[in-house]
Amino acid sequence: MLVRPFFCRSWPGPGARGAPGRPRRERSPRLRAGGQGLLAVLLLGLGWLLPPSTAAGETVALVAHRGYYSLHLSNASSATGIIGATGELYFEFADACDGWIVNQYVRLVLTVSQGEATSTGLLYSGWEAKDGSRFRYQLRHMFDGQISEEIAAEVELSEQGGVARFTEPTRVEIDLPAGTLFPTSYSINLLERMTAGASYYAGAVFDGSTVGGPYEVTTFIARPHEGLLPGAAADDTARERYWPIRMAYFLLDGDEAEPVTEIGALMNASGVSRTFDLDYGSYSIRAELQDYQALPEPIC
Repeated sequence: MLVRPFFCRSWPGPGARGAPGRPRRERSPRLRAGGQGLLAVLLLGLGWLLPPSTAAGETVALVAHRGYYSLHLSNASSATGIIGATGELYFEFADACDGWIVNQYVRLVLTVSQGEATSTGLLYSGWEAKDGSRFRYQLRHMFDGQISEEIAAEVELSEQGGVARFTEPTRVEIDLPAGTLFPTSYSINLLERMTAGASYYAGAVFDGSTVGGPYEVTTFIARPHEGLLPGAAADDTARERYWPIRMAYFLLDGDEAEPVTEIGALMNASGVSRTFDLDYGSYSIRAELQDYQALPEPIC
């Protein structure tokens, strides 16, 4: 995901109201230099919004699940030449007793005005300790069916900071500043604040999408609305609350006023997002939930 103007114009989705205000960079004084790199195309921002399950005032308890999203073009400027986009995203979040396992597959096909199409993809597998202290993962970026990049690392965090030890595409160690969070830890904190009525949350997040440090992720939360449960039939009378949220990713050591990328979502109190809008500035992609399944709890 690349540096672009503020949030895609179509967010937060058909019929949604009360979108939170335009993101502004509000840097926490404890989060200083350390991060660089770009959030990969349709990478972890989608999946990491899915894990937690809670109700307002309760302790967050994560729920294992899998989800399937369809992807399509939301809007594009004429300068891009993009006239269409289709794709799919599969996400699995499983309980491994001592940690959480995430598997993700993404395929996106972009079509330009000349009729040419290019295919990009992602294969990702990772494990994150439940205490937020360790994280290991490997991913592959694909382009037209070929592997264009591989990244693998093991990461450790403590109160004093942390270190990311990359083994692919090259062996290198990167220091992480104190206060850095892994994606699931950030999601837990976000959901706790969202269901408690907060309107804002920010933190430094290491997601491993590139050989670099963390992002400063700022999330604005609007007032909740009511809608059908994910996967429910149109005539179903059951309703749930969902929150429009807007996430902005900034380079942690940068001074740019604009985010690297933005993600808009409609999220329920179980952490399941029914839609995402991913803003790349000159074009944006919408992800819509087509299927959701809770996974059984493991025997630990």
